[in-house]
Amino acid sequence: MRHFMLVLSLLLIGMLPLQAQGDEIFAFDNGVQFTYPSDASVRASRANDNVVFVMFEGDQTIQIANNEFVGEESGLGLSATGDDILLWWMDFLFEGGVDVDPSEFLSLIVGDYEGVTVAYRTEDGQIGSAMILYLHNIDSDDQWIALNGLGDSFGIGALVLSVADSVHPTAIRVVKTQSNNTPRSVACTIRTSDTDTVQLRVGPGTNRGVYAFLPANVNFTPLGQATADDGSMWFQLDREKVAPNSAAAEAWVAAAAVDTTGDCTAIGESDAPPIVPIVQQPPNTGGASDPPAASGGSIPNSGIWHFTSNSYSDASCIGYDNFRFNEEVQSIDTYIRVQGGGASFLNQDENNSDLYVRTAPGQYQGSFTWDDGTNSQLYLTVVSSRYMVGSMIYNFTLDGLQCSATVGVTLTQ
Repeated sequence: MRHFMLVLSLLLIGMLPLQAQGDEIFAFDNGVQFTYPSDASVRASRANDNVVFVMFEGDQTIQIANNEFVGEESGLGLSATGDDILLWWMDFLFEGGVDVDPSEFLSLIVGDYEGVTVAYRTEDGQIGSAMILYLHNIDSDDQWIALNGLGDSFGIGALVLSVADSVHPTAIRVVKTQSNNTPRSVACTIRTSDTDTVQLRVGPGTNRGVYAFLPANVNFTPLGQATADDGSMWFQLDREKVAPNSAAAEAWVAAAAVDTTGDCTAIGESDAPPIVPIVQQPPNTGGASDPPAASGGSIPNSGIWHFTSNSYSDASCIGYDNFRFNEEVQSIDTYIRVQGGGASFLNQDENNSDLYVRTAPGQYQGSFTWDDGTNSQLYLTVVSSRYMVGSMIYNFTLDGLQCSATVGVTLTQ
């Protein structure tokens, strides 16, 4: 039976980062211990003394469960994965009141420890993130597992690491794994600590289109790698994980722009998507109402289109994890005029005319500036000549913090 230690962090939007300085020590009866800052307080749960609360100023709370309690209470066996334990813990804590989607689980690394994390929202609007850490004894085949809470992005990484680093191996029943005397390589993961800095591109190379930024303080596992024309190395990532609301087909980041952990030399080669040049063609003078079809993908019809936005946005602010909030649904009519045989189109109304350029077959990208001076980017995929889907990325300021949000959009004719 594997054993677990678990930390869950419940945090509200707007909390400022806290510095965790390990001045005090708390120890469970089985010897598992952690350090915490002296200005925080610790108390055991009234319902179960195997769970303790570490409370900071501003009602920021971390819940830590004794590893033996989690192992016995969950009833999960040796075949249990981190995803299994995370699903059990969320259900145990909120009694089914929080829906989490395993497809949204992300791999991460805190210090030298690998893990799994997921963000969530409670029924009363609280935003939080749960984390599982796997603690490995690199000098033997013994291993133990700990489950931890939100880390460096909220300034409590020191506490998270203290839980992991202060675990005394002899105080925990150790699970033996099969030994083959083969050196174990650590899986490659990449991350950035800079918000809105590392660009996601549709292919390897700075000559490829940019459509979003790599989320900060989250670890991602590359799917492959490729060398650009200029000799630089690029990692291919899972687009559904790094930019779930984007219409782009692939996600690539420059290796030199990210921090790597593990054996990234063993990643397989990925086939780079072809570069589709934007060819400016003379306008159609044949008198037809629509331009001829462009090769290699659909193009939209010219004419009046109906634009509808989703009822929610996925957003992030500098120094904080991603969160979701409700949007007012926008539903308007707009006029699209295709030009250059589908190489671009103009989105026009009575006051403005915005240019959208084809970046790949059936994909268009445009940008525009709002009246307040903020900039937005719109990425569209042409499903058919009368139907497009995509995402709009816009920037805003919240409580003095620079933030960005992504909202899904649909255009129909």
